[in-house]
Amino acid sequence: MNSKQNDRRPEKDPNQVDVERDLQRAIGFHQTGKLQQAELICQQILQIHPQHFTALHLLGVIAYQVENFEIAVDLIQQAVKVDPNQSSCFFSLGLTLKKQGRLGEAINAYYKVLEIEPKNADAYNNLGNILGLSGQLEEAVDTYRKALEINPDDIRTYNNLSVVFQKQGKLAEAIDTYYKILEIDPTDVGVCRSLGMLLTEQGKLEEAIEAYYKVLEIDSTDVGIYNNLGVLLKEQGKFKEAIDAYCKALEIFPG
Repeated sequence: MNSKQNDRRPEKDPNQVDVERDLQRAIGFHQTGKLQQAELICQQILQIHPQHFTALHLLGVIAYQVENFEIAVDLIQQAVKVDPNQSSCFFSLGLTLKKQGRLGEAINAYYKVLEIEPKNADAYNNLGNILGLSGQLEEAVDTYRKALEINPDDIRTYNNLSVVFQKQGKLAEAIDTYYKILEIDPTDVGVCRSLGMLLTEQGKLEEAIEAYYKVLEIDSTDVGIYNNLGVLLKEQGKFKEAIDAYCKALEIFPG
């Protein structure tokens, strides 16, 4: 028997090679923001292979990006039928259903993500957001905590958790959560600002003043913070410091 014949490997179907090449081109166009070019290639692939999972999913993602949410849901659901074991597809579906206000279905989509990929912190975070919007605040808290077990330095999830605590009236827990963020990123000016407001609401004026000064270390042009400082310093009887804060605000914004 001819040994060369034994060594020959089956050649790839030329049509399959073309599809793979075209799909990579579509992905490249998508990654560089050339959505129309990516969309056209995916449509061409589907003319040949109507059940092509990646082409369907990518078309759905593009439809989501251009805010054609109804079309996006239809395309992504078609992709799910082709391969129901891809967590990325259910993740995209959850995003799109949320945009449509179909919160119950979006929740189910994220639960499906977590069945397939139990350590997906982003899915837990997004699920927590939707549970919060649905008024399921305690469930949202539990979900954010699961996300943080997986990714304990995720500032975004801590922020979301603090917002839910505030909705529950648990200001002490919300404040503790903001302090946790500042352990991770001491320069988060938005958190310093929010922390100052919550501390003021709780009557912890010294800590609130400290938080506001931290804001000004990062952004010395924040007129609102100078005004807030002026109010707190005045309440403490620190009139000179209060006047200085008000004057600084007027220097920045005389009107």
